Amino acid sequence: MGKGKRRWASGWLVGWMAVASLGLPIGCIKPPSEAAARLERVRQEGAEMETAFDALEERLLGNSANLAMWQEMARRHQSVSEVACQNLDEHVKGMADNQERQENKAAGLKRRFASAKRVGGGSVNWSKLRN
Repeated sequence: MGKGKRRWASGWLVGWMAVASLGLPIGCIKPPSEAAARLERVRQEGAEMETAFDALEERLLGNSANLAMWQEMARRHQSVSEVACQNLDEHVKGMADNQERQENKAAGLKRRFASAKRVGGGSVNWSKLRN
């Protein structure tokens, strides 16, 4: 036989087998006796797996929401910390300026007191020394 005839013959054979297998009545194929019990067991395991997957998905979504919340909290904390540090820096500078003013004021009072003591001969008029 030539190549063309062989292809035609093998194609015809495969086609005939497909038609023949589809043409068989369904009742001719009998499932094994334990097939129904096995099928029910597989369905039950499938339902249990579905329940387990639902619980896992719920946990993952909850954890994802918690993670997003904690990331937002960290971002806000960073922002608040920056503001607090700036505020503290300004406050410390203000305290240093105030301390310097108080020291200058005290030094001025000491000078005034010393000059008043020299000029007045020992008695000091405190009302004149007030700022």
